[in-house]
Amino acid sequence: MIVNGRPILANPPKSTLIVPYNTSSTTYRGFMNFTRDYAAELELHVSEKVATKRLLDLRALYLAGNITKTSYEETLTTLIESRPHPRIIVIGDVHGCVSELRSLLRRCDYHPGDLLLFLGDLVSKGPSSKSVIKLARTLKSLSVRGNHDFEVVRWSQAIKNNAEPPLYQTEHYTIARTLSEADIKYMSSLPWYITCPGLNSLFVHAGFVSGVKLKKQNPRLMMNMRSILPDGTVTSKFFENWPWARLWDGTETVYFGHDADRGLQSYDNAVGLDTGAVYGGRLTACVLPERRMVSVSARKAYFMYRRKRYT
Repeated sequence: MIVNGRPILANPPKSTLIVPYNTSSTTYRGFMNFTRDYAAELELHVSEKVATKRLLDLRALYLAGNITKTSYEETLTTLIESRPHPRIIVIGDVHGCVSELRSLLRRCDYHPGDLLLFLGDLVSKGPSSKSVIKLARTLKSLSVRGNHDFEVVRWSQAIKNNAEPPLYQTEHYTIARTLSEADIKYMSSLPWYITCPGLNSLFVHAGFVSGVKLKKQNPRLMMNMRSILPDGTVTSKFFENWPWARLWDGTETVYFGHDADRGLQSYDNAVGLDTGAVYGGRLTACVLPERRMVSVSARKAYFMYRRKRYT
């Protein structure tokens, strides 16, 4: 069938929605608004074709049902009290870079008594997402939930519910299909954030909004935010002069990832550890309680991307 000079499916499957190519149409704008609640990365400047693929993918997920309810918070109090003077090795976004992760653990002189704590986005974009999850599980590591982890968990839920495959099989869907039951259980257990009262610290993937109680923080923002504008707008877009962490006024120190564009960040009460390993940068850890920074170079750039910068 040809519509407006473009071929479309005459009888699309139920999990498929034909999205108009006219980006000014009410239908298109409505679905863009809908998807931003589930995938803030759509705020990036992508082509109409890519946006349409993502809309179709999210439509299939929407029809498959909601994600399994996840833990909101995990506390390290018990874990710390049960270990004599443990080190906590906090690691930035790994994105499937398992070779770099092993090198980083050697550089940190990792021992079984240490506690590994990942800042989310264990998976996607890099070469070995499944291997990273397996290593994290084997070492009994903790992790917060990143936006890419979230998408993989959603697809594992959809697959479990016998949902139809997406029209465009994304990397998140492909990863979800390869995971073992143990992998899925581990990924599904990841909380939005972790608290460590003993070190007066918080751990989250993307960030927190100042002045909002932890229990009232928005999970989507905790996984996706990068900037807070002068008018109070919280966004995943990269506004160079308005990092959220610079505005953080909480008493706890926040350790976060997600913001590879800004690289290593250090503020009075916030430390950003995403140094872009999957883009050919470095994989970085912060060893607590001494707050010592350790990093290793990526073997190569596994993923290329373009982000529009604002000031």
